[in-house]
Amino acid sequence: MPPYVRLDHVPAAFRADFVQYARAYYAAQALGVADKAHQAVYDGIHRTRTLPGEGQKPDEARIAQFYASFGVGADEFLAAMQSFGVNVKVRRATEHMQRIKIPETPSIVVDGRYLVRGESVDDMLRIASALIEQEHALGTGR
Repeated sequence: MPPYVRLDHVPAAFRADFVQYARAYYAAQALGVADKAHQAVYDGIHRTRTLPGEGQKPDEARIAQFYASFGVGADEFLAAMQSFGVNVKVRRATEHMQRIKIPETPSIVVDGRYLVRGESVDDMLRIASALIEQEHALGTGR
């Protein structure tokens, strides 16, 4: 990405069983392990099924234990997941998602106002790149 682009991951808590992973993402971010754990969490949910998946009962203790393999104590991680700061971030992310009507993941939003649609992920990335360049050229990027 060009240096004038900032990428922000925003966890989408579409349902109650997604909230724990939004909390986990922001806790991991606060503890400095979000980037190195991101793919492993996805794999743990969708590939290896070592973490609770869609429709399963959320288990914060199990999630916190999972993050222990990234150098964060499980108790420390669980405390971060349940912290005021993380709760605020989850609430703001949910409000943001609802305000711009995010329908699914992954979704791409450019400049906080353009929800990118496409026929494929490659198409979405092409459209996002065009919007980024358009906003940069206009000098309206936020």
